[in-house]
Amino acid sequence: MEPDNVGFAGIVMVGIGVVCAIFAMVFLGQGYQCVTNLGSTCPPDISAKFGVGFALLTLGTFIVIFGSATFAAGYVAVHMAKVDSDKKRP
Repeated sequence: MEPDNVGFAGIVMVGIGVVCAIFAMVFLGQGYQCVTNLGSTCPPDISAKFGVGFALLTLGTFIVIFGSATFAAGYVAVHMAKVDSDKKRP
């Protein structure tokens, strides 16, 4: 895999992680709204929404962290390749 592609893969991973975190916020927000409205009754699947929300938030966090590290590695590899090619010139 070329260094340019590694950086792009890192950006894609960060995007996927952000989308997972957004979906997690939706699920957790629905659960939080149900819990804070004392006069309303909660649907029976509210605990499942909390579980899915926390799982997506955890997954999204790890994907963002690893995507950022992958992007940084790709950036460093591109920079080092340019430095190396400059040294080879006569």
